[in-house]
Amino acid sequence: MGRFFTLTNSKKSFNGFERRRTISVKKGAGPVSLKFITIAILAALTLLYLGVANGSATKGYSLKALEEEKTKIEAQNERLEVEAARQKSLKEIENKNKDSGMVPVTNVEFE
Repeated sequence: MGRFFTLTNSKKSFNGFERRRTISVKKGAGPVSLKFITIAILAALTLLYLGVANGSATKGYSLKALEEEKTKIEAQNERLEVEAARQKSLKEIENKNKDSGMVPVTNVEFE
């Protein structure tokens, strides 16, 4: 994790040759900076986890509400189907009575 910073220092020697001396400075992360980086990464991961968990919980509540609405609509649909069947059977009875020549009774007398 360390980096090297290289400086070149050149001085002419008395022979006319150029002498180069390399100065290396090692830059590294100390224990304080490593702790800070570790804490920052953990904090970021914690926030990410909380965001995902919150999103899941919110979607769960909306899914539950939609399921309840679906159940209500299915129950209403079933009631309407039963009512439609009842109305259809009443119409069929009336039509059969008319076809067989029956007429409604207007005056009933008991003796």
